Amino acid sequence: MPYRIGISRAAAKQAKVLPTSTRQRVRRAVEALADEPRPHGVKTLSGKKTLHRVRVGLVRIVCQVQNARLMALVIRIGDRN
Repeated sequence: MPYRIGISRAAAKQAKVLPTSTRQRVRRAVEALADEPRPHGVKTLSGKKTLHRVRVGLVRIVCQVQNARLMALVIRIGDRN
């Protein structure tokens, strides 16, 4: 069963400032979280077992996977630096 995707207001604002090509790659990665909320290469943030980070080029996506609600909530989208 696919997960629902939620995007926080802050993450949406952060995505708007990305270059168009990068924004499209990030959008595809976020949409892919519906089928696989923990894709290959995902890292769990230390001390937070529900927060995961996904790398898309030079951009990092931080999401919270809520298994009980079948939801992946994107919290932050930003430069890896």
